[in-house]
Amino acid sequence: MAAAKYQEDLLAPRMTGRRLRFGSAILFGLLALLGVTLVLPTASLGDLVAVFPPHLEIITIPFDDYAAFSFPANVDVNIYVNVTSGGRVDIYLMSASWFNLYSDPNGSAFFVHRTYSEDDVLTYNRTITDRSVTIVVIDNTALASGGAFPTGEVTVEFRVRVPPAPPPPPPPPPTPIDWNVVIFACFVPVLILGLGMFLILRGALRKKAKEKRAALLAAQQQAALIRAYQGPPGTLYPVGPPPPKPVVPSRPPPPPPPPPP
Repeated sequence: MAAAKYQEDLLAPRMTGRRLRFGSAILFGLLALLGVTLVLPTASLGDLVAVFPPHLEIITIPFDDYAAFSFPANVDVNIYVNVTSGGRVDIYLMSASWFNLYSDPNGSAFFVHRTYSEDDVLTYNRTITDRSVTIVVIDNTALASGGAFPTGEVTVEFRVRVPPAPPPPPPPPPTPIDWNVVIFACFVPVLILGLGMFLILRGALRKKAKEKRAALLAAQQQAALIRAYQGPPGTLYPVGPPPPKPVVPSRPPPPPPPPPP
C-alpha cells in the first residue's frame, strides 16, 4: 500500500531505532544534574518476529526499546496486548514499508495506521481487517511529541488469534398484518366471482327469453297459416272444394272358362 494513501496517518516526527529518544535525553540531563549514574540497556531494534494465530507470549521490553511482530495478511486477526507490569506503551499498526521507516536508525519520522494504532495505553484489543496492515509494534520509547513516556522496562502479555465468527443476525421481526391488504385481497376474488355469476345468469336469461320469443313467433305464424287456409283442424287445404279423389279403374272380369270338348 502506497504511503501516500495514508498521508492523514502521518504522526508527529518520532525518533526511531537505536538512537535515544528526546525524552530519554531529558531524563539523562536531569540525572546528570543530580549526579546519578544510570546504566540503560542497549536498544536491539526489536527484531521483527513472524507469528501465526493462535499465538500467546509473555515478553519483557527494555526501556527505550520496542517489540515488533508480523502476522498473516490473508485473514482477519485479533491482537490483544496487556501490560502486566511497568508503564504505558504505544501500539502501532503498520505495513512492511512503514516498518522500514520506523526501524531505520537514521529516520526521523514514520507512518502508522491511525485507525488501529493507539498511544499511551495499558491494554489494547482490536481486530485488524485491513490487508495492508501486517505488523504490530509495541513501543516502549519516549518520543518527542505524543505517546507514552516510559521510565523502565515493561512486561506484556501478547496474543494473536483469529476472531470468532460473528453470530448470525437475529431473525427479522414478524411483519404485522395489514388488514387493508387482507380485505382487498379477499374482496377482489369475490367481486370477480360475483361478476362472473352475473354474466352467466344474464346470458341464461337472455337465451331463455330468446327461445320464448321464437316459440311465440312460431305460434303466431302457425295461427296466421290456419287463418289463411280452410279445412279441418290440423289440416291445410286451399280455398274451394276439396280436390276429387283419384278414380281407380276396376279390374276387368276374368274370361269365361273354355267349353268342354
